[in-house]
Amino acid sequence: MKKLIIGLCLLFIFTPVANAAKILEYKFNDPSATRAVDTSGNGLNGTFKGNDDNSIQFVLCYRSATCGRDLKLDGVNDYVLVGDKPILDFRNSYTLMSWVKYTVSPERATEPVYKSQAYWINITNATQRPKAGGFFEDCANTDTRWQTVDGPSVIPQNTWTHIASSYNGYKLSLFVNGVLVASKVIGTPVCTNNLPLVVGSAFKHGTPLNFVKGELDDVRLFNNTMTANQVKTSMQ
Repeated sequence: MKKLIIGLCLLFIFTPVANAAKILEYKFNDPSATRAVDTSGNGLNGTFKGNDDNSIQFVLCYRSATCGRDLKLDGVNDYVLVGDKPILDFRNSYTLMSWVKYTVSPERATEPVYKSQAYWINITNATQRPKAGGFFEDCANTDTRWQTVDGPSVIPQNTWTHIASSYNGYKLSLFVNGVLVASKVIGTPVCTNNLPLVVGSAFKHGTPLNFVKGELDDVRLFNNTMTANQVKTSMQ
């Protein structure tokens, strides 16, 4: 009985701590939603953007028996504008992740998650390889602040793939389907700014670009650094 009580106490102590690490979560499961609903509890609901309101759709994802629905984007001008809040400023620790099913487009890259001049994950359309990147101090020095790490293998088109990146204040890591595929030593804090976070495109100099042509699901941001096993657990 004593062991059971201790176990329950530990559950109540550690569950809120684990939940606190999740900053944003878009599951895209509600086909009647008129915005991207943040289920993390932080109220970071996103606004759908695009010239045609009907081009952003919730569709059945068919990734697994339990995946529900996902968000389909046209690759022309569709994206989700999240905006900027202090909670999105990650200095020394973060994890980004998203399920992606894409088709190569004329855009330079397919951008699931992009915080301007701060952090992102994408797929370079010319090589079809994943990339993680960010801006790191010295933030004022454009020659040194932009750092990226590239995945070694092609991400197949029209196939669900899980892409994630983490930073621990020292090393930037890239994961594909829960496996660490590349990393790079950085060693300085992430730059912070008041520029917007967007999902489904990049956002540079006030202009959206690099739109996703395909589908996104389970977009998540955390303020802690995950291991490969933790990423794999989250993607499942």
